[in-house]
Parts: sequence; C-alpha cells; structure tokens
Amino acid sequence: MKTIGELFNRYLEDTNLIPPIEKGAVESMAIDAKKRTMDLDVAFSQPVERRVLFDAEKSLAKSRLNLNFVNIHPRFPAETFSADYYPQLVMELSRHMASLNGTVKDSTAVLEENCLTIFLKHGGSERLVKKKFDKELSKLIDREFGISVKIEFDGILQVDHTDASFIQKKNTQQEKAKRQAVVQEIEEYEPHNFERKNKENTSISIRKGETLVPTVVLSTAKPIYGKPGKGKPIPIEKVAPDSGSVTIWGEVFSMEQKETRDGQRKIYSIQITDYTGSMTMKIIEMKDQCKQLDAIKKGMALLVRGEINYDKYDREIVLRPRSMCSVEKRKVVDNAPEKRVELHLHTNMSSMDGINTAEDLINRAYEWGHKAIAITDHGVAQAFPDAMNAVEAIQKRGGDFKILYGTEAYFINDMVPVVTGDSKMPLDGTYISFDLETTGLSAANDRITEIGAVRIVNGEITDTFCTFVNPRRPIPAKIVELTGITDQMVQDAPEEEQAVRDFLEFCGQDSVLIAHNAPFDTSFIKAAAQRCRLKVSNTYID
Repeated sequence: MKTIGELFNRYLEDTNLIPPIEKGAVESMAIDAKKRTMDLDVAFSQPVERRVLFDAEKSLAKSRLNLNFVNIHPRFPAETFSADYYPQLVMELSRHMASLNGTVKDSTAVLEENCLTIFLKHGGSERLVKKKFDKELSKLIDREFGISVKIEFDGILQVDHTDASFIQKKNTQQEKAKRQAVVQEIEEYEPHNFERKNKENTSISIRKGETLVPTVVLSTAKPIYGKPGKGKPIPIEKVAPDSGSVTIWGEVFSMEQKETRDGQRKIYSIQITDYTGSMTMKIIEMKDQCKQLDAIKKGMALLVRGEINYDKYDREIVLRPRSMCSVEKRKVVDNAPEKRVELHLHTNMSSMDGINTAEDLINRAYEWGHKAIAITDHGVAQAFPDAMNAVEAIQKRGGDFKILYGTEAYFINDMVPVVTGDSKMPLDGTYISFDLETTGLSAANDRITEIGAVRIVNGEITDTFCTFVNPRRPIPAKIVELTGITDQMVQDAPEEEQAVRDFLEFCGQDSVLIAHNAPFDTSFIKAAAQRCRLKVSNTYID
C-alpha cells in the first residue's frame, strides 16, 4: 500500500506535501474524469489537523493533475480519538452544513466512556438537533475512527469541564437546575442589541461583544426595488437556510450583472455584509425595469426584505429580494473637546497589518476634527506620497491639517555586507539603479523576462533603460500573476545575450549598481553574462 507522498509528490512543482500528510497510506482512490475530481481514502497513524488536510487537498488540486476538487477522507486508529479532536471535526462538518459556526462557536467537549458531551457557550441545542448536527457528528466519528459515540448537548458557561469534581456532580438535580438557568439566560440574551432612537433618527445599533459594528439610519430609507416592507432587521449571521422571509441590512462589497440568453432580462448577484456575516442577493428582472438596480454601487448600504433560498446554480444560500431600500450609515464622530493626535498608524503599505490607504485614514481623521496624524508603517515610506497628496487636497479646500512622516525602523545585521566589490565612486558619482523580472527564483535554471534601469548622476536621473527579454520558455502562471508579463509580451523581445549586452553597455564598467535585494538581481545578470561569455565586474549595493 503506497503513501500519498509516494503517489503524488512528483506532481507538485513548487510545494511539497506537509510531512503528516505524505506518510498517510492510500487505501482507495476514485477519479471522476468528467467532473475532474478525486476522492482518496487515507489511513493515518494519528489524527491530523483539518487545516493541514484542507491545504493538502488544495495543493493536489492545483498541481499538474489540474483537478477541480480533491477530497481526502481520513481514517485514524480508534484508540487515538479524544475530545481534543472535537474542534477539528466541527471544521469538517462546517464545510457541508450552512450556518453552523455561529451556534457551535467557542463550544467545548468532554468524552466519558462512549458519550461525547458538547458544552454550548451560546445555547442553540434545539437548532443543532433540528439540523441533525449530533447525528452527523456521530457518523463522522464512526467513519474516521471506527467507534460508536453518543452525542449530548449541555449549556454550562465558563466552567472547567475537565475538572473531575464537576464531571461527578453534573448529573445532580442542583447542577441540572443551574445548567437550565444558564441556558435560558443565554438563549434570552440578544447579542445584537437593536436600539430604537427617536422617530426622526431611527437607527440600528449593533454591539457584538465589545466590538462596535457599523449602523444605519432607518429613517433615511429610499426605495430602490419593490415596495418597502415592515419587519425587524436581523443580523446576517443569524440567517439560516430555513429562515424563510427575512429583513436584513448590508453594505455592498461586490456586484455582478449579466443578461439572460434571450437578452430580455438581467441577472444581478450582489454581495453585502453587515460585519456579522455576508450574504449574496440574486435578482432576475426585465431590462426595462433595471434603471434603479443599475444605480447600486459598491459601498452603498441597503435595507432588504426577501426569501432565503438555495441557489442550485451557485450552490449556496442566497436572498431573493422582494423589496430593497438604500439607507445611510450612521457616521462615527469624535465628540472629545480636545482632539487627540494619532502617533502610531499603519496604512496598507504595512504588509500583513494595515488595510486602509493613507488617503482614507487622513480624511477620516480630518472629518473627526483632528489637526494632525502620523504615518508609521513597518520599515517603509511608500505611503508618504499618498499622504502628501491627501493633505494638499484638504488644504486646497481651505482645511488645516498636518502630516507627521515616520516609520517603524528596524535594526539591521551590520555583519551582512551591503556593498559588494570595491569602488572609489563618490556619493555624487554615477549609479545605476535597476530591477529585473524573471521566470522564477533560480539564477541557474530560470531566465530574465524584463530589465529596467535608470542612471543617476549627482542625485539626479539622467538616462533610462528598459527592455523585455525573450526567455525562450513559457512563463509560469504564478509568475504572470505576480509580474503581469505574459508570453505574448516577450515573444518579439531581444533574447538574453542581446538584452544583457545592451544593459551592460548602458551601465558601463565603472558605474555602481544599486538594487533591492541586489544579490538576487545581480546573480541573474552574472549567470546570463557567463552563458553569453560577457564580463560583469561592477560594484553593487543592496
């Protein structure tokens, strides 16, 4: 019996299977050639995290096998099952059961003999039973571990369920009464508190824990589609497949439209979010009735009433609107008499941290009456031009605002050489700042696709150089996605020898080369020069 690694590692070009996965023994394999799917029954020696399994499925599907879906059905030894694996089983069931995560969020489990007791922090046991979550969970455990386990629900809140004294007492009448009281309190508690303001300024104020979720002003509702209906809006996260008729609000973050084959109707797919969850709205309407629907734009807030249905085409739960109104979102204001000055702010130029542009952040601070704001991105100054332009726009409108330019600086390892080579070039001398695009990361195996450079003399740009390079090989899809350079763009470009020769002539022998991550770019230039019997002796600075 072969392992996954033995069967499939050769199909993976850029990534390898994670070690816990590649050692799994493949018991059976089923391939649907028409649907381009593959199902694998795999035996593992110990339980594997679901995220690892999901990543392996994606890696196999995106490999040279070129499949639409890959499903790994794991098998684990019965003696390895424990309540600690319960969250992983929930992740698996969430892929097939809609609206499950909200009910079982923060839930824990305790295993006693052949009974798995699930403690629900937010109540909702009746809903889970109605959705047959307990039966599906029992089936999943039987399928993967080969054991029969009974599922029960409980509602104790903030209790250490692994404590032996608690487990001993949990069946007493007193403990049952306490549990029932807690469950009732949870189910009666409304985590999304809808507060009615005065009639002239009716609004929805939603608090989820301690996080303030955006609100809308209901009195500003303007009909867009259908007749406005009555009904208390509910959070999107509470919408279930069997909810029927609902009223929700949401901000449009994506919208698509297309015509039907007969050209008489339009189909709209509108994605909205109220920041508790997201929902797709589907509308099919005659073209001559779509004027107001065409006016819907990204960022608009909508109040919608309609029916929850399963869309067979998109294979997801959607909302079929009967009425739709535009509403204004309530603006957050700063009522402090003395405004603060934010001295620690990350824009979208801070990788894996900030998500808003400098312009958006500066305009919001100005709207709140702040007089200044600081930009402190992670080790970069790329947001400075946008920040400067945003402040100039404010000042042109007669506003008063100041930008403080900063950065979160990092110590560098000064043992790593920044300058490679030896040159007596003064600071006001001639430098060549350049950058490459390539087909991959290996200077020996991959090739250059573009060279761009500028000559800097005494701190000023005096000349430029730019050329595509024909690598004489297909450019990988991932590289096309990263660089935007396609095979068609380079098919008539100079080949490697001519392009590198022209670049070295542009540089000259005495100029100092400058590049970001210079060892990478210079390694490609040197490798190409060696293949073409050209000489590269320039000093370079990283």
